[in-house]
Amino acid sequence: MKKSKIKTCKYPNCNKEVPSDNSLFCMEHRRSLKEKRHVVGTAIGSLAFLGATTLANSIKKKKI
Repeated sequence: MKKSKIKTCKYPNCNKEVPSDNSLFCMEHRRSLKEKRHVVGTAIGSLAFLGATTLANSIKKKKI
């Protein structure tokens, strides 16, 4: 008979089971990481917009 190894969450200091064989994190940490991804994505987008406007303004000033 085959022995199945119980997969655990890869988050540091977490020993919970993962919901499926392909999962890396337990449900709690998966949810928190998705929330953080949304916040970080928004922050990077706003910084890119700010950088683009600063670059456009500096190029505009050089032409004058």
